[in-house]
Amino acid sequence: MVRSSEIYFIRFVSIVFLAGGYLVLASDDMQRNEVSRRFIDPVNDLPLDLPDSSGNYLSNGGFEKRTQQWSMTTTSEFDSSQARSGKYALKLPNVVTQKKALDRYRIWLYGCYYKGSGKLNLVVEKGKSEVARRQFTGRGSYKKVQIRFKTKFKAKHRFKVQSTGSGLVDDCFLKEYLVLSKPSNGEYFRNNKFDYKSAAWFNINGAKYVSSPTYNPPYAVELNGKSARMLQNVVLEGNTAFRFSCFTRGEGPLQMFVFRGHTLIVRNKGMPGIVRNWTWEGNVFRTLEKGQYEFIIKTNSNRKVWVDQCSLKKLS
Repeated sequence: MVRSSEIYFIRFVSIVFLAGGYLVLASDDMQRNEVSRRFIDPVNDLPLDLPDSSGNYLSNGGFEKRTQQWSMTTTSEFDSSQARSGKYALKLPNVVTQKKALDRYRIWLYGCYYKGSGKLNLVVEKGKSEVARRQFTGRGSYKKVQIRFKTKFKAKHRFKVQSTGSGLVDDCFLKEYLVLSKPSNGEYFRNNKFDYKSAAWFNINGAKYVSSPTYNPPYAVELNGKSARMLQNVVLEGNTAFRFSCFTRGEGPLQMFVFRGHTLIVRNKGMPGIVRNWTWEGNVFRTLEKGQYEFIIKTNSNRKVWVDQCSLKKLS
């Protein structure tokens, strides 16, 4: 809704239509490659592990390469006659582990296929802390066993299989738990107008809700400094065009980023200088595969910048 008492400036992004999709042109704003996120997370530029073509983050999960990528605390033995798939399954009892560097703010499924006469424990650890654990009872045929857990930080995690009694384990996996976000009246962001404090958004390093100035009361968000930022994750379908936008004003440019893991999908640098009136900033981008996308709002200024009524909508 435009208010007659104020003037609004709109920044448009040029779009070139190519065979197979959109290409967003905003000088060097679009980079579809593996990039450092040092400018987003200056204290944590941990290289993340990537999944294989099936979406599995574990390496050699089916033990076809036997001990490769796994650490084992007991003598490793493999069965070549009762594998669930491929040639080999891991004989139990055994304790095997594998480390993977995972992204923050995600939900994961870790599991294996198991059969046996004892108990199997699936354990997820971060450093000396236990993130998740679950015990399963074996049976005569392979059964899919799994646990679900969340990551709050980018960090290396240890994935452990512990067992008592004899049995076999095969086809272990670590995958993102993805449920497509459902839009409300076409809007994919939750709490997109910041009406409710701390709902749906992660406010980081000094980003805070304020009652003035606002574009759409009762609240806007104030970004005071280069490290302050707001973040929301949304699970989106693949190969689909979306528009990501916000209203902003203040003493510096508003920067808007979309990431898929370490891949920068789109960014804008924002308008330089002092923006005295509420101004629309936005970008159009196309998703890669189905997955969780990270939307970050920050500024490159050490002065105050305000943001309100952000939006994420699918283009028809």
